[in-house]
Amino acid sequence: MNLVALIFSIMTIAIHVLVFVGESFLWGEPHITERVLSKIDAPEGISLSDKAQILEVLFYNQGFYNLFVALGGVAGLILYKYGRIQEGTVLVCYMCLFALGAGVVLASTTTAYPAAVIQGLPPLIALAGLYYSNRQRACT
Repeated sequence: MNLVALIFSIMTIAIHVLVFVGESFLWGEPHITERVLSKIDAPEGISLSDKAQILEVLFYNQGFYNLFVALGGVAGLILYKYGRIQEGTVLVCYMCLFALGAGVVLASTTTAYPAAVIQGLPPLIALAGLYYSNRQRACT
């Protein structure tokens, strides 16, 4: 695995862990809910605090989902480090494809375009690095 793939895979993991903390433990904090919920359309008359309360269980669950995606990437990096190159690469690729897909869905369903770029660009770069790294290895 080349340095680009490693750095951007770790960035993808870090982003998902931070999202986990925000959605599962800091949900309800005004700066978190305002930032997240301001990009989601809701019927007129529903306050931000009401939206946050209604969606609390959903975001708690979604936060853990993000953690589990990140842990798949961590497991992949550990496997790779200990010589299980194919298995590690598969897990890291899956995590990156998952995160990239989620970023595309976020961009296509909300106006949270900066968040979609933050979610989708690091795994896209990591995947490009993995592709390049595997092509180099296949040619030698």
